[in-house]
Order: sequence, then C-alpha cells, then structure tokens
Amino acid sequence: MCFADASFLVSALLRDGHGADAWRCWSSTRAVLAVTRLVLFEAENAIRVAPYCGKCSAAQSKSALDGLVRARLEGLVECREIPTRRLYPAARRLSVHHTGPDVFGAMDILHVASAQDIGSKQFASFDLPQRKLAAAAGLIVVP
Repeated sequence: MCFADASFLVSALLRDGHGADAWRCWSSTRAVLAVTRLVLFEAENAIRVAPYCGKCSAAQSKSALDGLVRARLEGLVECREIPTRRLYPAARRLSVHHTGPDVFGAMDILHVASAQDIGSKQFASFDLPQRKLAAAAGLIVVP
C-alpha cells in the first residue's frame, strides 16, 4: 500500500510539472493510494484555489476535482480513518525524534504519522521536507 500526500494527488490530477512522474509512479506500483480526510481536504483545497493562483484554468480545476471523486469511487484512492488518540501521540514522537536541525511542518508530520499508522511501506510526495521526514521514519519515498 502506498500513502499519498496532497502534493502527489494535486500533481497527478492537475497534471502540473510533476504530473507525468506522479502518473508513472501510480501506474507502475498499481497500488491503491491510501489517504486520510486531512489529505483529501488539503488536495481539494489546493485544486480549488489553483485557478486563482494562475496554476490552471477553472475548467482544469473542475476536471481535477471530478477526477478525485472518480478515483475514490473506482477504488484507486482509499480514505483511511485514524483515531486522533493514536495519531497525535505518533506525530509527537516523530517531531521529538526528527525535528532539529531539520525542520518539519505540523502537516508534514501528521501525514507521515498517518502513513505509519495504516502500515504503509511507501510514501508518495513531491514535498521535499515531507519526503525527508518519511525517509527518516523508514518509509520508501516515491517517486
């Protein structure tokens, strides 16, 4: 199973500068992408604001959001629930063990903790600090 963060989903669905790499990775692993509600919210929001930031057209944004819904319905993206009573202590442990001199944002830490909690071996992301943390936590970072 491969855990995907929002940057991976956004790149795949908007087909931005990393889009080809995202699709190549996704199709080569043939894995269902595991996400959390937090990842879905972050990805959906990024796709919604992309036209206002000049990253795509409104039509491309709508198509990407529709693609995310379709991917979930087809079972290509699976949302996993993680109880906060497990997630926050795990995230705190990651922060204690891996922050300083490297600095990681809270969202990055929560995503890596989520991937670990669901038992993912792979972590798909284009976010460089998050990739570094995932690797330090023992996950295989792709692409």
